[in-house]
Amino acid sequence: MADDEIVARAREAARFHLGVNREHLRPADLSWRRDLHDSVLAVGFEHLEEFLELSIDAAKAGDKGAHDAIIARWRERIYARKKVPDAVQIYVADFLGSALGLQSAGVRKKRGPSELKNDLRNKLIAVAIEATKEAGLAPTRNAASKRLSGCAVVSEVLGEIGVHIAETGVETIWKAYRTS
Repeated sequence: MADDEIVARAREAARFHLGVNREHLRPADLSWRRDLHDSVLAVGFEHLEEFLELSIDAAKAGDKGAHDAIIARWRERIYARKKVPDAVQIYVADFLGSALGLQSAGVRKKRGPSELKNDLRNKLIAVAIEATKEAGLAPTRNAASKRLSGCAVVSEVLGEIGVHIAETGVETIWKAYRTS
């Protein structure tokens, strides 16, 4: 198969994967998770450690529903004199500290966009790169080669649908999210 055919197949595969999921490529509005947080936190912390971490991560990323659910459940447990998980205690302590203008004990807030907000987008980009790989392109560019890479094709297709991420940015996402 000629290089032009491989690139065309790879471009079409990337367009399919990214076009179908277009609404998920922009930073996520995490408010849809409010019901999940409420139901997870309603049944109790002790059985749902992984969902508790998800709720705390979402709250730290600015999801008000997750924050409100954690605080409400924390208050209930305090008033009932029940044990509160360490992760919740730390979250509440950090929240209260920031509300009072106190600096956290050696913890600095990470700069830049929330990883949680772009997580789904990045996973979809990795799937699109995997599709270009299956179509015959190498995922990343060899510096000595002039041939397009899967990351270059995905970057172009993202630009076509209004999500502008440079090839190097797509390559960084690939390295972090690749499946193989």
